[in-house]
Amino acid sequence: MHVVTAGKHCAAATIDHASYDKTEAGVTAAGSCDALYVQSPRPLRKCLLSGEWSEEVTNPCVRTRLGRRLRKVSRIALRLTRRPWVSLLGMIIISPDVPGPGQL
Repeated sequence: MHVVTAGKHCAAATIDHASYDKTEAGVTAAGSCDALYVQSPRPLRKCLLSGEWSEEVTNPCVRTRLGRRLRKVSRIALRLTRRPWVSLLGMIIISPDVPGPGQL
């Protein structure tokens, strides 16, 4: 039995680190994982007859080992940049108010 969905569809969306294209209602879409996330086979999410994406996903995207390491490095960099006398690379700077190139 085929259910008529009267042109309903789910809008293209990124949900839980996976991107899904615009999909007809009642159809299961294969997503693509964001950078630093991976899954094989691809994540699957159903477009409900209402035109909303299902909360359930098959094969959800998971963060790669590199992604976990980069998250840790970004936390360290954030802590360093909260100190006005230390730049992102850990170099001593005179003052955060020193004008940059083209600001003189």
